[in-house]
Amino acid sequence: MQEYMAQQAEDGLTFARCARDAGFAWVADPAGEAGTTAGIALPADLTEEEFRALLEACFDPTLNLAWLIEGELGFDFSAVLAEFSDGAVSGSSSVSVGEGDE
Repeated sequence: MQEYMAQQAEDGLTFARCARDAGFAWVADPAGEAGTTAGIALPADLTEEEFRALLEACFDPTLNLAWLIEGELGFDFSAVLAEFSDGAVSGSSSVSVGEGDE
């Protein structure tokens, strides 16, 4: 499990750096406390168009990414992500919901 989480953290850094290089300055390096998932934080005010643009710029189905949703998004995150994943089995994603979304 530690190996999996270490790879996920490394892949998250790769994605975050790509995002910032592509002009998405709001994408921070994933952070997680020891033993927790380090994920790409998506703000509640993120639009579907912005998320699609982010994925078009940096999505790689071989990356093992975790997504942290900070609030309730105004679109179907999973459906958009599935479009980009296109059934790829080599990568994986997980989603965590931030505080305030109960």
